[in-house]
Amino acid sequence: MKGMCDNRAGFYRCPDATLLTDESVRETYVDVGGMEEFWLKWYLRGFVDRGAGKIKFVQARVGAGKTHLLRHFVSTASDEGYATVFVDATAQRMGAIDELYRAVAVQAPWEKILDGCATSIVHNDLGYNDFNGEPADFRRWAETTRGRSGPSLTADLRDATDKWVRAMDIHSNWREPLRTWVLRHITGEATDVAMIRNWFCGERMSVRERKTFGAGTKLDRRNGRAWLLSLVTLLRATGYKGLVLALDNADVWARSTRVEGIPYYTRSARDYTYEMLRELIDESHHAPHLFALIAGDVNLFENQKTGVPSYPALWQRIGSEIALAQVNRFADLLDLDALWRSDGRGGAQVASRWTELCDGIGLRENHFVHEDVFSHVEGAAREDSLGLDWGLARRTVHHVLTGSQMGGNEHA
Repeated sequence: MKGMCDNRAGFYRCPDATLLTDESVRETYVDVGGMEEFWLKWYLRGFVDRGAGKIKFVQARVGAGKTHLLRHFVSTASDEGYATVFVDATAQRMGAIDELYRAVAVQAPWEKILDGCATSIVHNDLGYNDFNGEPADFRRWAETTRGRSGPSLTADLRDATDKWVRAMDIHSNWREPLRTWVLRHITGEATDVAMIRNWFCGERMSVRERKTFGAGTKLDRRNGRAWLLSLVTLLRATGYKGLVLALDNADVWARSTRVEGIPYYTRSARDYTYEMLRELIDESHHAPHLFALIAGDVNLFENQKTGVPSYPALWQRIGSEIALAQVNRFADLLDLDALWRSDGRGGAQVASRWTELCDGIGLRENHFVHEDVFSHVEGAAREDSLGLDWGLARRTVHHVLTGSQMGGNEHA
């Protein structure tokens, strides 16, 4: 470690998955207890992709690897054909369904959605299956290759787009903006395209602006769920199997002290958030093709005053009063620390992965998202050693990186 910069030294003292590149996350991931493979087998393959919806919760001590788990699962779900979104609850307010929708929509692959909508219309509704170009090039292709005239082609495009939009099971106020956006995309017209996209992302705008593309309403708490389901419907219509949402650091809801730069929730705001989650759980059967993982530290699930147990209507849906000797992987609340304890090989596998990544010379800058990897580590974690109050995953990585030895049954 000699000559290592102070910033990188900070990561060695307190490893944090948020600072790693996607490639480093994949290289060092250990599927403790086979949990990810379990979710793939029982939920993403043959359940969510067939029209079901499911919401799961993950609790873990700080450093147990919940962020690593969520980031890797999102990457795996993407490989499986799902649209994926990773949201950090400490980065933006997440107290109502419209705020949750905005956090999801801003990361949605709108260009792919738009291309998929246009391609579906050209191939399936107009019957031009041999067109393989960009949607904006279709008009020129049809005129030169098929000899279609401008006015006639425009009329057919409008009729086909109207038919396609009417067949979509989406919120009624989405139909005209979607029709306008897709039609302009196919014809190459750029008028108000950015504004339409912003509206779909939930951006606030005036009535006059919304009228230019036929939007009668705006996103709010009353229609937020319908907007979210409409987005999933669009994703499905354009080739995705569904939407996988990973919401990390949800324990921010249960914090009782204010921290600058991090959303703070009063009791009423916290209860409103918990009620939103309860509604999502109760309506998950009516939220097809949506799989959500919501993760937080133990305070969120054990604090009787500010955590989920303080809101019985939610807690009774995810909590378990029966202590089981083994981890129930079907449970809606997963205890990641218990999963580490039940997997006798997990710690050793983590150590092996990180030893291979370092390759004898330590971590390199390309392993990190940015150079200043120490600035994001909280002062309480800037110690030369990590105590047992930290999760097994972080303690294991710390010992590997600092070259210290783990005693006893640390890997067990």
